[in-house]
Amino acid sequence: MLKTESQSENIKVVCVYVCASLGFCSCSKESIEYLLTRNGCGNAVVLVVGGASEALDARPGSFTLTLKRRKGFIRIAMQHG
Repeated sequence: MLKTESQSENIKVVCVYVCASLGFCSCSKESIEYLLTRNGCGNAVVLVVGGASEALDARPGSFTLTLKRRKGFIRIAMQHG
C-alpha cells in the first residue's frame, strides 16, 4: 500500500484528535504543572515510562529503564505533593 502525504496528514490529525479526547497531553514540564495546579478535585497526572532508548534495550526476560537524564518528573512531584 502506497501512502501519499495527504493520507499521512489525515492519520496525524485523527491521532491528535483521539489522544486529546482521551485526555492525553504533552509530557512537558509546563503541561504537567498546568494540570496539577488547576482548580477542582482529582487532579492527577500519569506518566508512561518508556521510549526509544528502552525499546532499543529490550531483551527477553529483562526490563531496563533509562532514568539517568529523566528526573524532572520527580522534582515536579515533590513540588506539588
